Amino acid sequence: MKQVFIFLAVGLFFSFLTIFVVNSFSPFDDHKVQELISSSEILSNNPEKLDEEISFIVAQGLILDYLSTNAYLAFLLVAAALTSFIASIHLLIDKVFFKSIWESPSLLNAVRRSLLVTMSSSIIIYMKFLKVETITLLLIPASAIVTEIIFISLKNDINKLKSMFTKKESLKTN
Repeated sequence: MKQVFIFLAVGLFFSFLTIFVVNSFSPFDDHKVQELISSSEILSNNPEKLDEEISFIVAQGLILDYLSTNAYLAFLLVAAALTSFIASIHLLIDKVFFKSIWESPSLLNAVRRSLLVTMSSSIIIYMKFLKVETITLLLIPASAIVTEIIFISLKNDINKLKSMFTKKESLKTN
């Protein structure tokens, strides 16, 4: 149960850090936005026109060109917080429903699965900004599920191989 609270605390830390970064820094590259304002002749008292231009840029799939490193930092912090929260929930569910009182939950499984979920959702968001078709976006979680199935099957095969070799070595020593 200690691990659940540790991952929960790490997730809260990354969440608060994300809130600080989002509130303190602009996600847009100032030079690119100034070029957009001058090229579109947007007046300082007309923020609706700037919103329309940014919406048009998002619709074209060019928004990544206008983002600064602060936006990428905030995105990575959100991904880290999401990974920690998912791992915490996974550890809690594993401990409460699948393990006995004296067994600890599987940390490796929780972290691996939370990374797969976070990476899949992050890639989907990134591809959505690039205007990728929906059928392609559906392949991303499917590939994460296939990766998990392959890992589980390989883990079982490796355990069988280890048991075979340990049996042979114990027979040789007797």
